[in-house]
Amino acid sequence: MVEPLLQPISFDESGMATIWRPHTCVWINPEVQAGTPCVDGTRIPTGTLADLHDAGLEFEDLSDDYQLSIGQVRAAIGYEDSLAA
Repeated sequence: MVEPLLQPISFDESGMATIWRPHTCVWINPEVQAGTPCVDGTRIPTGTLADLHDAGLEFEDLSDDYQLSIGQVRAAIGYEDSLAA
């Protein structure tokens, strides 16, 4: 029952959790931004993108400004929206 929930978690050789991918294109790594959810493989917090989008920036602007794909921007904002629901 618990095993499917653990699949998006990477473990090191000692069995400690190191990286969690709770959503498409999102990772939580305690060594990056103190474990703040970020766009996978980057140091860009998903919350920052969501806040900027809420302030009126379009997906395309965020994509250009942060050198991300539109899909990454949409996934990051989607993750933040799922937390608010």
